Amino acid sequence: MDLNIAISGNIATDILFNTDLLAIICKDLWDTVKTDGCPVSPSGAHIHPLLSLALTCKAVSSLALDTLWGDTQTYGFQPVLRIFPSASSANLQVLPEDIPDQTWIRFRQYASRVRSITFDRTSCARFSSSVFLRLAEYQSPVFPKLQCLRSDVSFAASPSILLFLPAKTLNEIQLTFNPSTDLTTSSACIRVIKWQVPSLQTLHICCPEFDNGQYQATPFTSLCTIANLAGFKDLRSLTIKSHFVDYDAIVQLSAFDNLEVLCVKSTSNVPSDNRQTQDGFPSLKSLHISAKVSEMPRILRLIRQGTLEMLAFVDTSNEAFPTNSEFMMDFHRELIARFPLRNLSLTYYRAGQLDKALWASSRAVFEPLYELPRLRSIHFVGELAMDDETIKTSLAPSWPHIESISIPHLSGDLPSYVVLSVLANCCPRLVSLDIPIIFPDDGMLSAVEVLSHRLQTFKSVNTAAKKPSLIARFLDRIFPFLVRVEGGSGWTEVDSILREVCQPIRWDQHQRERGHR
Repeated sequence: MDLNIAISGNIATDILFNTDLLAIICKDLWDTVKTDGCPVSPSGAHIHPLLSLALTCKAVSSLALDTLWGDTQTYGFQPVLRIFPSASSANLQVLPEDIPDQTWIRFRQYASRVRSITFDRTSCARFSSSVFLRLAEYQSPVFPKLQCLRSDVSFAASPSILLFLPAKTLNEIQLTFNPSTDLTTSSACIRVIKWQVPSLQTLHICCPEFDNGQYQATPFTSLCTIANLAGFKDLRSLTIKSHFVDYDAIVQLSAFDNLEVLCVKSTSNVPSDNRQTQDGFPSLKSLHISAKVSEMPRILRLIRQGTLEMLAFVDTSNEAFPTNSEFMMDFHRELIARFPLRNLSLTYYRAGQLDKALWASSRAVFEPLYELPRLRSIHFVGELAMDDETIKTSLAPSWPHIESISIPHLSGDLPSYVVLSVLANCCPRLVSLDIPIIFPDDGMLSAVEVLSHRLQTFKSVNTAAKKPSLIARFLDRIFPFLVRVEGGSGWTEVDSILREVCQPIRWDQHQRERGHR
């Protein structure tokens, strides 16, 4: 007993002095709260676990508070003001005239923990500008270790923003505009950031009303010229998802030497195609783009060959496979000829089930993607037919390093369960598989060798599991590390059997085998 206590004590000590592990624990607690909310105590009160951790254990207190205060996205500036006695003037929050020195000391301690802050469109309406002036009087910048600033245009265009931008650690800014923002205001916001944060690395431009379709998106040039962005010489990531970016703007962006990540939505004014290439985007590794598939070869030729490692593409043509098949083929061929991609996501318009006469051509259009031997993840949404033979002879052998396959919708005869063992043998690193697989209704499954493949998640949407227990046993023999399976009718039961029956039995067997050694 004493030995067990000593061991437990050592483990506890190791954990408490392992800052990396404590940081992971705190982050996991914070992520859980952001997803599920604060847990409820027996008395019915909502208690933040990080707050409890900070108050309970002195060894973890600082890390817990760092995590709790590090990202105030949900609560904005309000937690900072709660440090001070409450006061108001003309319905605006203000700071009282007399504030004890101890309160200012406490403010500095908490302000130094803030890494991310959000100012929404109500910030100017709730807080008097005198609040920020008082805070800056005692500490400027207000948050000396700020790394990420999210701001609505109303606050970004106010003088108060100047009290937050000088933080030397600030490297990421998100600006939220509205449909009525004029060019003068938006350009002024960009210029002041360029002046105060010339070493900015990440810039996000967004407009929720455009993103949700409430308003028709406008060209980015109505908000800001690309030349206005040129002053950010260290910019590594640029996201403009809400406004359209035309081809000329993309050409200008290609001169940004350090840009590694670009996310844009292209307009349909790409010049007529030719074989001319440009040696632009010398550092670009990741491209997220929405455009017509017919325009993509021309856009890809703007990028220096061999640099791109990740591409996420959404086709905006709204044309079905019969119309787009030739454009898709040209795009896929250009893609594999220019870049050794590791991650690929392609989303095309789906009109429904593909006619049988087009099954073979859909496989032919997809076939160039097998020439990406370094591929680690693929997500494909479109009109595609894929059978057992295609997976056995083409897909599985072509991607030996693949970790995630997501092809959730297929037309025609779906692949059968026999391809799972082929995937297990050919793709040893596969951890996530999302593809419709059919099992026989009578449950008569062919014998399969016992494998120890480390697949963790398996989804087979729009398929039924008529014999859940037999399917669960089959999957358990090949993929003993499965933690979740999903699908149509019957797949919830398959998931339950795997977790509640198969895995406990295998664990007991493993323990017995260890006991005999």
